[in-house]
Amino acid sequence: GPRITRIFYSGGLKIITDENAECRYIFSNKLGWENATMMSGAGLEHTSDWQLKTYYVQCSDEYGNKGGKVAIKPYSLI
Repeated sequence: GPRITRIFYSGGLKIITDENAECRYIFSNKLGWENATMMSGAGLEHTSDWQLKTYYVQCSDEYGNKGGKVAIKPYSLI
């Protein structure tokens, strides 16, 4: 499945994948793909709002192959 290659802040959470994908996030590692929120964007770039919670992000390619779930922990510099 698709791998997340970059994660950064760009007005919100932004991730880059190594192939075209659909990415979703959820704030609980116990819930699955079907309960996750779809991220905006298409192709290699995906975005969502910025919240100070741990995101669990997973991406799927056009064939339904899913990459590993990645934990992302945003923080505030203020």
